[in-house]
Amino acid sequence: DRELAHDAVALLREARFGAIRLPVADGGRGASLAQLVELVVELSAADANVGHLLRGHFGYVELVLRRPPGPAREEWIRRIASGTIVGNATSEQTGNTLADISTTLQERDGRWLLDGTKYYSTGTLYSDWIYLAAGREAADGVERVTLAIPTDAPGVTAVDDWDAFGQTLTASGTTTFAGVEVDPATVTAYREAPLSHIQAFYQLHLVAVLAGIAQEVERDAVGYVRTRTRTYIHANAALPQDDPQVLDVVGRISTAAFTVRAATLTAAALLDEAVATAPPGDALD
Repeated sequence: DRELAHDAVALLREARFGAIRLPVADGGRGASLAQLVELVVELSAADANVGHLLRGHFGYVELVLRRPPGPAREEWIRRIASGTIVGNATSEQTGNTLADISTTLQERDGRWLLDGTKYYSTGTLYSDWIYLAAGREAADGVERVTLAIPTDAPGVTAVDDWDAFGQTLTASGTTTFAGVEVDPATVTAYREAPLSHIQAFYQLHLVAVLAGIAQEVERDAVGYVRTRTRTYIHANAALPQDDPQVLDVVGRISTAAFTVRAATLTAAALLDEAVATAPPGDALD
């Protein structure tokens, strides 16, 4: 049966897991990127869908932490510290690149309205807010902007219609926006945003999910071999757990799982160092 992970997300929300990267003084745990990534590995080993569906949320947290000090940054830190979860709705089916955006933000009768359809909305059905990209008319054409809106805002519809291979419970389906009113103060133009580590973080989070899957594959293999008593006619031992050929296969699995985990945590530590090169609001080196 298809049952979305609402219970698991509720437990993580209650534990304020989504606020782990915030400073302790702001209601978080003060975790480094490396510590967050290690937890994502462990979470994904338990349930890869849950580890993956939080990718958009933690990406948005990184963006908030890189914002310059001010009311907007403080308001978002307060929301995240209280347990707010942010979903992602950026990708569309309108082209081959991330720059192909048909969702529009237009001013009509003094109001800014959002219209469009997002196809790949990981985590949105579990979230309180949605972070997305749209096109806005500018003096030199259409500029790409980003914004966040409440999931329950009038005109927002999220549907669990994802039927592709993998990510079966990450709520990666369709989200539509029909005349959703947007506060222009919450909109940021891409060209105005300082250079950040966000794209590297998004990829690192995915690798952490894969590292978690590899870790669980290793556990499954070890558990299966330990409990198996029946062997084959040309076996090298009476029990599979003593058979060198079987142990060779399990060892290869274990080596791969160890390697991907170690590489992932090393990359996270390096990204931590990169983030530390500039204060919030400044471009990273």
